[in-house]
Amino acid sequence: MEVSIVCIREALERFPYVRATEENIGCLATAPELCVKVLVPEEDPSKRLGLYFEADALEVWTCNLQGRLLFYLVREPLPQPKSRIFPDFPSTINI
Repeated sequence: MEVSIVCIREALERFPYVRATEENIGCLATAPELCVKVLVPEEDPSKRLGLYFEADALEVWTCNLQGRLLFYLVREPLPQPKSRIFPDFPSTINI
């Protein structure tokens, strides 16, 4: 499985140890099969879910700051209790 990290330039520039250059910033034509979004307080993930699935993601996981994961699967309108790609992955992690 390939791992892709997708960030917008403005997000990268907030971190002094990451230097955004033309060489390391690119645009993917499609989303990775699995996208993981760490939510910040008051963030509504529904705006991005459609974008990920339109770009061919199979699953989108969201993780809140308490470590609770929700698993959104392609063609499933509501979060599911587990991942299809990694069915043994826990729904809560320590962060």
